[in-house]
Amino acid sequence: GEGVALCGVVALQSGFGEGKYARQEPAVHGLWPEVGAYGDSKCVPAADLDPPETLLGCYEDLDFQRHEFAKHGSCAGVADARAYVAATCALAAAPLSLMRGLPNIVEMRSAVEAAGYEVFHQDGPDHAQLFLSACKPPNGDWVLAPAKTFPDVCGGWPPVEARICVRRERGPACARDDECALLSGCLRCARSGFCTAEPMPARRTSARR
Repeated sequence: GEGVALCGVVALQSGFGEGKYARQEPAVHGLWPEVGAYGDSKCVPAADLDPPETLLGCYEDLDFQRHEFAKHGSCAGVADARAYVAATCALAAAPLSLMRGLPNIVEMRSAVEAAGYEVFHQDGPDHAQLFLSACKPPNGDWVLAPAKTFPDVCGGWPPVEARICVRRERGPACARDDECALLSGCLRCARSGFCTAEPMPARRTSARR
């Protein structure tokens, strides 16, 4: 919505999925700003992009926690990995408590919605996840809120430069490749002085005669 720079979803695993999505109890997957092809959220980089060195909060696997921060937390407008995990776990706590002990994802969704949380999307049976709408105000923590209320709950952001790269569009300004390396979708700093999602063109070699 207007004036809202950061919005996305909190992904919750019901436990009724298949493979790694089969669990004894529901659990949090992650807090995902809907950037790039997923939505119109901006990428607001974390102040500190260093990966977490220890297991934090409600996660059970350090490698998975690192993956979530690198892929999603790096654009979530938080201070660091610890702040990202704290925000994720805080948002997930109440909905997960409503989901525990219920026999299927249909009843889980009903319980979550009855408590006032908006389910933005529900996965198919392979993953069986619920995605709850969330946004971040400019001077506060991420909150769960219906998407239609985002401008009231999370509005007031000043203009935010896009910090991602998509194909055939100019990315953030840069001077060196390493300035683009940690930005979502960016591959390099182009000669134009902007990050790009386009790979370096292959050099043409003349055939020997």
